[in-house]
Amino acid sequence: MKKAFSLIELSIVILIIGILVAGVTQASRITAQMRLATARNLTQSSPVNNVKNLIAWWETTSEKSFVDSETTDTAAVSNWYDINSTSITKFNAIQATSANKPTYSTNSINGLPTLKFDGSTDYFEIPFNADLNPANFTFFVATKPVSAAAYGAIFSSRSASPLKGYMLYLSPSSTYEIIVGDGASSWGSATISATMNKTYILSGTFNSGALTLYDAGSSSGPVSKTFVPTASSTFRIGAGRNESTPNYFLNGYLGELIIFDRSLKTEERQEIEKYLGKKWGVRI
Repeated sequence: MKKAFSLIELSIVILIIGILVAGVTQASRITAQMRLATARNLTQSSPVNNVKNLIAWWETTSEKSFVDSETTDTAAVSNWYDINSTSITKFNAIQATSANKPTYSTNSINGLPTLKFDGSTDYFEIPFNADLNPANFTFFVATKPVSAAAYGAIFSSRSASPLKGYMLYLSPSSTYEIIVGDGASSWGSATISATMNKTYILSGTFNSGALTLYDAGSSSGPVSKTFVPTASSTFRIGAGRNESTPNYFLNGYLGELIIFDRSLKTEERQEIEKYLGKKWGVRI
């Protein structure tokens, strides 16, 4: 005849389960803290700090990147601070409107925190500054797309009539496109394919008429294009159409965005790509 568990036996079983769950939770928390500490060390020792002409550097693991109270999962983020230590000028990305704030995501790329942009309202903005609109440039991005149902700007600094500026878009054709305006009526671009929910380390350069987009070492270009920077529009992260009401909202995650005001040497670019790949779990 089967005997039912006594209350004492049930209490012991529940206690053991509770201890096991607590142990797993604690182990998970320790693992996350170790990952974050490693990422911070990689950031502090990265080649980004030693390459000349760094204009702005936004990333999501540093203790200096956000307001501390906004670093909990799904928290709305009002400020994404520029951590560039080589310049007194800081290009802090701001969003004061609650409905338009991206959200903090604690575990979205390689177990590290990133920012989630919802594809409909979320973006940051920085007032126009000529330093963010150089004649030659190199940028780096760590990102993971969620949907390419519509155009989504990772970053954008453009104006219309005439067409000026530069930007990086995720297109409805599931491609990443680096786009530049020629100062007249045409956009020029270099593109690579994109797969949803895959992490990408992208870099792009413009140097004396040559436009190139890189994806973990492979490249699209160089493409011969004319580029004229905008001289008036705001700079946006997560949205485009800078000359008017925001549009082209990104649906995806961003972990890092770095901009230089020159075309880096190949070995400089590759060293920064290796740093980003190691940090964000992408093989370069």
